Amino acid sequence: MKTTTELIDEMNRAEEGDHVTVRTDTEEYGGDIEATHYAAPESREEGVVGIDVRIEGGDFDGDLLEIRSTAGSNTQKFSRPVVRFPEEGDEREVLDLSRSDR
Repeated sequence: MKTTTELIDEMNRAEEGDHVTVRTDTEEYGGDIEATHYAAPESREEGVVGIDVRIEGGDFDGDLLEIRSTAGSNTQKFSRPVVRFPEEGDEREVLDLSRSDR
């Protein structure tokens, strides 16, 4: 299991088109990054680091998986990333995230 800092660093290095594997406590997903997101926490707005992954294979083939970490404007400390399927809204903590050449 990677630390929160290691996961955030990996998400910051990610680029569109990279292939990633994401592991939670119940599932492992693989796919290509469709989009990356970053907004610094500001005085009144929450910050976010995120990637959107189009899943390849398995029961969720073709589905979009959102991975996000947020930071409140008062703490400016990013939380452990969570994965979420946009249509379901269920969230799970990310245990491991790695980029690969496939």
